[in-house]
Amino acid sequence: MRIAETLNVGLDAVAFVDEDPFERAEVAHLLPEVLVLAVADLESALAAGGRFAAGPPTGEGRRRAAMYRDEERRRQAEAGFAGGRAAFLRWCAMRLEIGPAAAAELDRLVELGERTHRLNSTATRHGRDEVARWLAAGGLVRARLADRFGDSGLIGMVAVDRSAAADWEVELLAVSCRVDGRGVPAALLRWTMDAARAAGAAGLRARYRPNGRNVRLALLLRQLGFERAGTEAETVVFRRSLTGPLPAYPEWLEIAGG
Repeated sequence: MRIAETLNVGLDAVAFVDEDPFERAEVAHLLPEVLVLAVADLESALAAGGRFAAGPPTGEGRRRAAMYRDEERRRQAEAGFAGGRAAFLRWCAMRLEIGPAAAAELDRLVELGERTHRLNSTATRHGRDEVARWLAAGGLVRARLADRFGDSGLIGMVAVDRSAAADWEVELLAVSCRVDGRGVPAALLRWTMDAARAAGAAGLRARYRPNGRNVRLALLLRQLGFERAGTEAETVVFRRSLTGPLPAYPEWLEIAGG
């Protein structure tokens, strides 16, 4: 569990491999989300794919080890920082670049849609066909984050249905767990509010499907002024009016893009 917390990933992204059946049974009981394997089963598990399946190589995938090292330097810097959390985030000089997704980013967008769980408003994996549909419709926005410690790459996306005359609708908000706690989901939603209002939409709707791990997104929607507008099967629909003042962007983020 400490390893997952250090890397800022969910337990469902962790595999525990051990020869001792007692150790495997203990981990499986205490941490049911962790994939538990005997050493003898590792080769067949790798061949079968599943959690170990590797998609097309992306820039983020090739630099993942370097990004984890950047995160370790970031944690060490915060531990020795004299001010509070907000002051530290400002000192990090974070630059969030938001804009329409491009076809060349499809592989990374698919990777994000399939691997993001905690900061995923739908609690669902989204594969290539669905992400490509959003991209082709022009309703996909992505975000890239960098700071004084390094470039985190493409770390978030919003899929928006813009077909309704009155309201735009957020079908998916997904942000990498690697950048949790830096205000990216709030900034993406605020950027989408700006775009929707500029296009003449009266409101922004957001679909949210709870899974027990993404509850912070429901809290965020409330904090940004969204109100519950109804339910559809297991999905809660929130809505925010775009008339009047909009919530502020996280003050430690420099927002770039159009």
